[in-house]
Amino acid sequence: VRLGALLLLRQSDDDRARLSVSRFLEDADPDILFSAVQWVGEGRLNEHRARVESLLSRAATRQLFEACLATLELFDRPKDSLAAEEEVAGEEYVARLFAQSALPIDLRRRALRMLRPDHPALTLALLEDSLQSADPATQLEAVRTLRDSPLAEAPVLLQAIGCDPLRAVPLRAEAIVGLSPNNPSHRTALLELLKVDDRLLFEQALRSLWGAKLDERQREAVRQAGALGDEAAALAARVLEPDKRDARPDPDDLAGWLELLEGPADPRAGERIFFQPGLASCHRCHQVEGRGGRIGPDLTAIGRQLDRKRLVESIVQPSQEIAPQFVTWSITKTDGTVAVGMLVGKTADGRESYADAEGRIFVLGPDEIDERHSQPLSIMPDDVARGLRPREFRDLLAYLLEAR
Repeated sequence: VRLGALLLLRQSDDDRARLSVSRFLEDADPDILFSAVQWVGEGRLNEHRARVESLLSRAATRQLFEACLATLELFDRPKDSLAAEEEVAGEEYVARLFAQSALPIDLRRRALRMLRPDHPALTLALLEDSLQSADPATQLEAVRTLRDSPLAEAPVLLQAIGCDPLRAVPLRAEAIVGLSPNNPSHRTALLELLKVDDRLLFEQALRSLWGAKLDERQREAVRQAGALGDEAAALAARVLEPDKRDARPDPDDLAGWLELLEGPADPRAGERIFFQPGLASCHRCHQVEGRGGRIGPDLTAIGRQLDRKRLVESIVQPSQEIAPQFVTWSITKTDGTVAVGMLVGKTADGRESYADAEGRIFVLGPDEIDERHSQPLSIMPDDVARGLRPREFRDLLAYLLEAR
């Protein structure tokens, strides 16, 4: 009822109606606060700036946090500086906030998650400062940013954190996710981590070794690690025989998949699976709470949209139901070659951006395209589930189904 009243008052565009904005900005409901902040921003009601700044530091949801940022950015821009179609995301405003040394810790943590890893504001000094924070959650976000950062020092920092016995185990595990088996120094570090006593670190090191080119001595180290239990044996076998796939139910055998996936699950482990290169690699195309790619659907609220059965079905049968905006196209180019991808953007001069199955973007000009046809298959690979251990799949589901 309160939300309906807010929307009607805003639609009335009456000066007296604006007197109610203050009351709505003090409401306890995040949806009402979001609509009130949106009203303030789009109406340029600058007299409420202080209230929006106060909300920024205590926003209960990411949506509300981003609405506050976008509103403050609108306040700081000339009214005629935005093209009609330009989206205000608040990224530049939060980048300026992030550079402030006195930024409250909860805002720094949100800023780290919101800013894309290659943003110029995310300097090495600021990331190192975040890694020294007394707040473990801020340290985690800094490591997650480093995993996708273009900074030359990022791989070195990740290795140092992953191998540091004085660091917290969850932080080390997040850093290990970012170690590449194709980097000789990282590969050596991952093999050394097979000797640690902690099961979480040990298994994460085995998981990150998938795809590594190993000599016989290194393969023997992996074989020995596989002797430490059934799960270790399965993870080691995947490293030693990366192309081998265990028997799994057929994609249309949903009951078989659900039975296979019965058992306990760890959403924090599932989060690492979501961002693990080479395995599910969900993050290449999908985003959760600001992290990941923007090619496929945002999965932040997927747990409120799908039940477990529907989510499993969407993963093992990705082509079963494809929304129009996620259709895959086969493009025949004027040079005779064929490219396959999902349309993700188009410019005024006719240039089209596509994403391939690996999440890579390619751009084609209007003079490069001979013809294109929609495809019945999703850009999402149909063997994602087969590359995961049953426990890994359960953990991934637990993470995606978390209420946010």
